[in-house]
Amino acid sequence: MIPNIQAKSAAEFIDLVDRAIAEIDDLNDVLVFDQAAKGNDEESFTSKLEVALMHLKKQLLAGEHEFKNEDLPFMQVVEDTDAGLLPFRHLLVRINETHRKGLNLEA
Repeated sequence: MIPNIQAKSAAEFIDLVDRAIAEIDDLNDVLVFDQAAKGNDEESFTSKLEVALMHLKKQLLAGEHEFKNEDLPFMQVVEDTDAGLLPFRHLLVRINETHRKGLNLEA
């Protein structure tokens, strides 16, 4: 049996989103340093993730988020990005699963 991975409460869901935003900030720091050395610009995927997560957080805090059985918009970015560049991919999947299935109130 596959365990439920979605958040158990609104507070936990917001915490997951906050953790993902912090992970993106950390990744941006690494990419900025790496790109300065390489002289290129590859961090646009992190900007897309950050904008989408900040929007989700705003909706959650305002009580306006609507759980739906469809992927959040940032999941396309997750799918298109090499797994090695997203060490926190599991966190983004968990956020998406919570959005798709709702809070796991049974746990």
